[in-house]
Amino acid sequence: MGLLTLSFKVWNKETLESKLPVTVVVCSKGGRDSLTTLLRNLEDQNYYKLVNGNLVKNFSVLLVADRWTKAELALLEKLPTPLFQIQVLFIDEIPEGWDAKKYLIDRAVSFAETEHLLFTDDDCLPKSRFWIQKMAAEWEKGADIVVGFSPYNVMSGLLNYLFRFETYTLGLQFLGSGVLGMPYMALGRNMGYTKTFYFAVKGMQGIGNLKGGDDDLLTNKGAEKAVWGFALDASALVWSEPVNSFKAWKRQKLRHFKAGTRYSHRQFYVGCLAAYEILRLPLIILFLFIMPEYGIGLVAFRILVYNTLQWWVAKKWELGFSWIQIVVADIVYPFLYLYFGVLAFFHKPEEKPW
Repeated sequence: MGLLTLSFKVWNKETLESKLPVTVVVCSKGGRDSLTTLLRNLEDQNYYKLVNGNLVKNFSVLLVADRWTKAELALLEKLPTPLFQIQVLFIDEIPEGWDAKKYLIDRAVSFAETEHLLFTDDDCLPKSRFWIQKMAAEWEKGADIVVGFSPYNVMSGLLNYLFRFETYTLGLQFLGSGVLGMPYMALGRNMGYTKTFYFAVKGMQGIGNLKGGDDDLLTNKGAEKAVWGFALDASALVWSEPVNSFKAWKRQKLRHFKAGTRYSHRQFYVGCLAAYEILRLPLIILFLFIMPEYGIGLVAFRILVYNTLQWWVAKKWELGFSWIQIVVADIVYPFLYLYFGVLAFFHKPEEKPW
């Protein structure tokens, strides 16, 4: 039901025009050439306000520099002269008891001059010139939290194919749940919230020392009381660089699984989603043996209806999946989910910088 509702909302492209001033927060570890590419992209964003008969940019960028070296600081001198305001917040030290990324965000929220804050990372790239407009339009509807999707770039190889599908499936889960009125998380590569929301849930209090979860653990605090908005148009997507090894993917998944066990709201619902992903294939096989007519019906529904809807949304978002790729990956996915789930239960995630 969530995927069907999500598909309708992807098809419905009605968007309000927003005039709200926005701060785009970019946390950066430094040393990435992709930062320059991102800033050039933001310079081209079509988000203006009218001042004395002239169109001027209605957003600023807050670059949060995490312990940059002198060589990385020199990067700022090479950045293009923008048509919008860039503020740089230098973080020289992370206080004891804080996860680095969460500390950066906490400082950024306090430092930002606008009520409405958009977040992305320095290795990400909005799909279109209308990203800010599409996200900010949800605030015009009264949202506290705005959620978008962030797929990974298409590259060759089996690992990239499975990694992108796993991310896509996760996106369908939390976006589909959200449009049905059961939101529980957002992705930090493409999300926004108001300062009022952040301080209402006491920011990073209670989660500031945990590794990972600067996005989902924070937004989960508002799962039941905050107003959520979902920017589902293809032009609201933010693309990101994928991991390049199975080891890196495993490290990322272990961190995500651990964060998921610390949700303060809708834990039972998220647990049911996890159980469904693990058990759906064995249940279908069981039905094929004990009640073949029902089992065949379930297989037909999954492939002809559910997988087709998955493919349709992926096509609208230009994710690069064929229908047969969706079907095959959907069969493999429960095994991957079970594998990562078992690892997360028995292994502690590696302590890696964000």
